[in-house]
Amino acid sequence: MDAGIRAEDECIKKFNEFKMGNQISYLIYRLSDDLKRIIIEKIGEKEEKFEDFVSNFIEKKSRYGVYCVNYELDDGSKRSKIVFFSWIPRGASIKEKMLFATSKSKFKRELVGLSVEIQATDESEITFENVIEKVTSKFK
Repeated sequence: MDAGIRAEDECIKKFNEFKMGNQISYLIYRLSDDLKRIIIEKIGEKEEKFEDFVSNFIEKKSRYGVYCVNYELDDGSKRSKIVFFSWIPRGASIKEKMLFATSKSKFKRELVGLSVEIQATDESEITFENVIEKVTSKFK
């Protein structure tokens, strides 16, 4: 099902810049006020960390986000994966939940290069430890 929500070109452009790994540490997306477009809410500065990224989800309305998770395997080799976050808090309205659920798949297809998706409804689901566990379990 497609709710007719389209991602603005800037969303894809900034995501492609993010993938280059130069100046953007993360991206936060939301629906526009008219609920017809996905727009960028925040562009994380390079020095911002995972905790800064997660702070954009706490006690806010539904959001999407992308973050590059860097981790080390047991053998010492380093890896990085781009993780897509779908944050739909339990307190979100039924309409908001529906709009985010129906627009997510199409939006993810436009963000070429995603490795893992994390769906979360409360902050306990987006701790760094939980994210690392999900990423490493998928790429063993």
